[in-house]
Amino acid sequence: MTDIVPLLVGWALGILSALIAGVIQKKRQLADINSAILNELDELRYRLAWTCWKIAARAQKVDRRFWEWLRQIASSYSGALHDKELDLRLSKLSSYSDADLQASLAKIQPQGRALGLKRFSIPATTANLQNVGGLPEEYQRLLFHIIRLIEMANQDIDEADYYFKLTFDTSIESVNREIAKDNMESCYEFINGFALSIIELIGRLDKYRGRKFRKSSLSTLLAL
Repeated sequence: MTDIVPLLVGWALGILSALIAGVIQKKRQLADINSAILNELDELRYRLAWTCWKIAARAQKVDRRFWEWLRQIASSYSGALHDKELDLRLSKLSSYSDADLQASLAKIQPQGRALGLKRFSIPATTANLQNVGGLPEEYQRLLFHIIRLIEMANQDIDEADYYFKLTFDTSIESVNREIAKDNMESCYEFINGFALSIIELIGRLDKYRGRKFRKSSLSTLLAL
């Protein structure tokens, strides 16, 4: 009987060691997933900020407050989309008076011109959705809210493109072309609103940057 005890203890320790190793590995996986998601959302925030700029500049509604907001987002981003030339342009325009700023923006993005916006996507985040169960509930809730708003923004991008094409359709009456133009403007307003909301939600996720989620329960981690 005494000979069996060491074997049982060794067996139990082997199982426990394997469980602990699995938990550690899954914690690391969570950290990697968190990093990949936040890096991609950081890139998305940068794109969205410039989309807001295009819409505001087109409508000639860029004021000093908006410009400083844009500069803050642009200066905090250092990813693959970072454009030093744009940073220099921001710095230069920040020294302009409000009147000179509006005049310059009118040349850059003439009022009434279509923007040709591209749909937004976060493929790395989408690919990891099935693995976010071990992340905090707030994190998951914000993430799914962001994804939903992206879908809604993309719908309006598609509609804006559709209405823009209608404005050149000579087969419809001029009054209907004007309606299409108004609908396109409404789409841009909605896109801008969605973009601002997404940027705000991404900002609420910034506090999780670099987190290792050590407080995750064993049962939660093993369930990943």
